[in-house]
Amino acid sequence: MPVKGNTWRVSADLVAVQFRQLDREFHNQLKGRKDLTIDCGSSARIDSAGIAWLLDCVKQSKSQNVHLHIAGLSTQGYALMEAHGVLSIIEPYLERE
Repeated sequence: MPVKGNTWRVSADLVAVQFRQLDREFHNQLKGRKDLTIDCGSSARIDSAGIAWLLDCVKQSKSQNVHLHIAGLSTQGYALMEAHGVLSIIEPYLERE
């Protein structure tokens, strides 16, 4: 998954079967950074596990004092967050286009 500057472009679907690899890569991306943007614009699908993973990314970045931004989230992602009642928690990290 390519990284350009402080932006990590995630092209995998944000679904449960992808998270072991994504989580490892996320932890590698946090090392030595002050800012990190997760660009989800190339992800075709997201499910409830994807929302949980993004929430965990927020938690992990806060614990390591990394300013996290989440870009390119699909309309489906916003709808799922709202349906699960977590949009208000993650909204400060979202970059809306």
